[in-house]
Amino acid sequence: MQQKDIKAILEKVQSGNHTPEDEAIAKYWLHQLKLNEQVDLTESDLDQISQEVWSKLPQPAITPIRRLPVWAKMAAAASIVLALSAGLYLIKFKKSSQQIAQNKVQDIGPGSNKLFLTLSNGKKIDLNSAKIGQVAVQGKAAISKVSNGQIAYTAINNNTQELQYNTVSAPRGGTGAITLSDGTKVWLNAESSITFPTTFKGGRRIVSITGDVIIKPVLNAKMPFYTHVKNQVIKDIGTEFDINAYDNEPVIRTTLIEGSVSIVANGKAVTLKPGQQSILNGDEIKVESANIRDATAWRDGELRCDGENIQTIMRMIERWYNVEVIYQGEISADGYYGTISRYKNISQALHMLSYSNQVHFKVEGRRVTVTD
Repeated sequence: MQQKDIKAILEKVQSGNHTPEDEAIAKYWLHQLKLNEQVDLTESDLDQISQEVWSKLPQPAITPIRRLPVWAKMAAAASIVLALSAGLYLIKFKKSSQQIAQNKVQDIGPGSNKLFLTLSNGKKIDLNSAKIGQVAVQGKAAISKVSNGQIAYTAINNNTQELQYNTVSAPRGGTGAITLSDGTKVWLNAESSITFPTTFKGGRRIVSITGDVIIKPVLNAKMPFYTHVKNQVIKDIGTEFDINAYDNEPVIRTTLIEGSVSIVANGKAVTLKPGQQSILNGDEIKVESANIRDATAWRDGELRCDGENIQTIMRMIERWYNVEVIYQGEISADGYYGTISRYKNISQALHMLSYSNQVHFKVEGRRVTVTD
């Protein structure tokens, strides 16, 4: 029997216009649905139910008090319980439907392929709305949108000798990829950017980044690739690495995926092997073993937790879902483990995190409140 049929029978029972078969079916389903569980009702809800139940009971003429047979007492009690349960069910059903509708309204979708291009003259192009094909020419490079979230620079022959710089950025709730004029591939996580010359000249290829970026430079021993991020410089020749350097993160992490890189920061230098990670904390830099899957999970469409505390995870949530996060109460510092698709709505990500019962979430507009 479908839920709407059950509701119709309960409504008939509550109104008093029911058959013995309706009553039997209603009792069975009320038992199955365990309506004796606690229901969140206001005083006005209870008053409404009481009035409806008592108004449906037969009102006897004024007669001397008499003792009812046991079977009559049981029948009357069953009728009252059934009518009261029906009222509880209907209000619970109505409130659940309203709550589901409210949650749907408040749910927030995931980020998407979204990039902005800032040309050397300061003009900003929303690549999400640009058509597939060439979008601009800068210096000796043509800039083309090859798909949603991906653009490519191609060297061209023209008379200009001027070196021009562009910036490609992914906003909050955005991500995308770019191919530089030398063939180097770059992936941008939410709230990240890369600034670079439209074509490379001289003995070095130099770019600067913010946020979280994966770079896979093309091998060119005669023109090594340098990445500047804050007070750190990464030099590599034909490799792939991830840099996590958000302003609101306590350290800068550089994870080597393949190849070899040397990192110089504050006059100190370290060299990484695949599967290693450098951690720059103030003036100190150290090398540790790293989980490459953790570093590249965002590119692979995953939100991955591997022992991070809730504050670190919620910063990822903030950037990807473009929300504001606030905290109330004493929040546990315990680590979390698990993986969820980045293409799920925020409600599903928060539901996974709430399994621990360490924290709870409330979504209002684009604000998420974390409570203990």
